[in-house]
Amino acid sequence: MMTMRWLGRKLMTAGMVGILAWGGLSGCTPKQNQTQPPTKQEKAAKKSAPARPNYQQIAARNLAAFKAAHGSYKTFNYDPQIDAISLAPTTFAGLEKESGSTLVRALVTNWRQAETMFEQQVYTAVTLHVDQVVTGQKKLRDKTLTLVLPGGFRRYGDFAQGSAYKDPAIPDDTAVFTSNELVPLPPIGTTVVVAVGRRDPAKQYAPYAAWLKKEKLTATVECTDSSGLFWRYDPQTEKLTYNTPTRQKEIDGTWPVNQPMAQLTRDVAARL
Repeated sequence: MMTMRWLGRKLMTAGMVGILAWGGLSGCTPKQNQTQPPTKQEKAAKKSAPARPNYQQIAARNLAAFKAAHGSYKTFNYDPQIDAISLAPTTFAGLEKESGSTLVRALVTNWRQAETMFEQQVYTAVTLHVDQVVTGQKKLRDKTLTLVLPGGFRRYGDFAQGSAYKDPAIPDDTAVFTSNELVPLPPIGTTVVVAVGRRDPAKQYAPYAAWLKKEKLTATVECTDSSGLFWRYDPQTEKLTYNTPTRQKEIDGTWPVNQPMAQLTRDVAARL
């Protein structure tokens, strides 16, 4: 009985060795390429599939077109005569809890000035391509958004009318670029980090909402805190600075009240 069991085990072992040997030999055999050539339909679909846009190139082309259209020009900063009060959270944890607001990192790809003024001020539609959603609605990633911000070209005579600082050497018909000191327009090609939200016409100043409708800008988003949650980002140096120069000067100082904003800036920069 023991001899039979021993013989059975030996035969089973030999069989397993034979299977392993067969598998090893078959593994050494060169395999033929099983990849099938693409069909005509697949080739046609590949050719017709749209290539992913290069938004850096789009921004560069739009900037070149802007410079060609306007050439050299004078820029005048103006004080909107309002206080830059920010209601932004002073911590990143607080920022994450903000409802109705999404913080995005985006590339400025174009400007389009509104055809008419609103309350004697010019406005520009700033086109953004979202590269990253820092907090908020992740579905906005890779989307194109438009912000309407104050600033743009106008006649110098209209801009400086009634001002004691009006320069008589500049003809009234000269087109000059006017920039709001609190919300300067980020140049085409700039990367910005900004909190945006959906427009609610019911909560907006009625004449402004009507003006947006006339300008066909109702699909735009709004900057939820242009003073406290609007930065410019340099991808090369990874430096984050406020879009408002006066705000940046404040947090660069030693005034204790501005230190939370400086910390928030560092916290946001660490997540880009």
